[in-house]
Amino acid sequence: MMMMMMMKGKGKGGGKSWKKGPKTISKTMGEKIDTTATYTGTVEKYSKFSGFGFIKLAQSGIVPEDKVYVYYKSIDTTDRFPQLTQDMSVQFGLHKYKTQNGTSVRAKHVCMPGGGSIAIQDELDSQKKEFVGGQNLRYTGTLKFYRSKQGYGYVTMDKGFKTPETIPEEIRVEEAEVNCGGKKPFGLKDIKVEFGIWKTKKEKFKIYNMTLPKGIPITKEALENRKIQSPTLFKGTIVKNMWKQGYGYVSPAAGQKIPKNVTDKMSAMKKDTEAKGKKVTEDSVLYFRTGDIEEGKWMKKGQEVQFKIYLDDKGAGACEIH
Repeated sequence: MMMMMMMKGKGKGGGKSWKKGPKTISKTMGEKIDTTATYTGTVEKYSKFSGFGFIKLAQSGIVPEDKVYVYYKSIDTTDRFPQLTQDMSVQFGLHKYKTQNGTSVRAKHVCMPGGGSIAIQDELDSQKKEFVGGQNLRYTGTLKFYRSKQGYGYVTMDKGFKTPETIPEEIRVEEAEVNCGGKKPFGLKDIKVEFGIWKTKKEKFKIYNMTLPKGIPITKEALENRKIQSPTLFKGTIVKNMWKQGYGYVSPAAGQKIPKNVTDKMSAMKKDTEAKGKKVTEDSVLYFRTGDIEEGKWMKKGQEVQFKIYLDDKGAGACEIH
């Protein structure tokens, strides 16, 4: 889901060697790879909390060692916490990925054979977890806080619920149970949530599948009421990409018919920025988050792009940038 998973877990099996990431390929090999084709294979290893692993291709001679790196963002899934399990069969495409060390190959659009979305988390949970009142029973409460760097937070359950066991006033929630629609959980505080409860083997109670009310994934788009204004793809130029901070700005190209409510919001954003004593170098820009850029693409200043426009509680922004 802005979603690099926290690199906390070390995974199981294979030692440290497989953690080095994808191998670079030669220019000749890169030219031979068909990025439009569909491939099949078997998951060789996958670290749930690190968010990556390797798939062994059924077809040989296409990539080094016949295995390809897979990142959690490339999994087509309905699970709240994207994951694969060892030895499961999958279908996928390939794309070339440029890094400082050269070009490597990664899997893309990883799904079930036949094209179906991967949905394994609920079944795995039903086998491994003991639930308070059942796996599908939902409670409501307030998330006091969630710290993304530490990967945990605490929820206060609303009063009035009858439970078969005495539940503590505050219940711990951990990264894998923060449902951000497949994206990386971010820092949160004082929001209404909905959840289940499960009990560990050590008799500790924890939050299960925490969402916003009505089961809505916890995304910044949902919290800020993001609404795409038109299916139209607009053109523009990257003004700034603060990739370390996770955001940037794009300037729409002249001559396009941008909705008036969007231009009004852009003007209001500029005035608000100036009122805070900050220098505004561009008259008309749209904000974007790194997660709004097409996966595997690097955006730099002056680059021409296409995008959709949205409005939210904070202003006007660009999304689906490519």
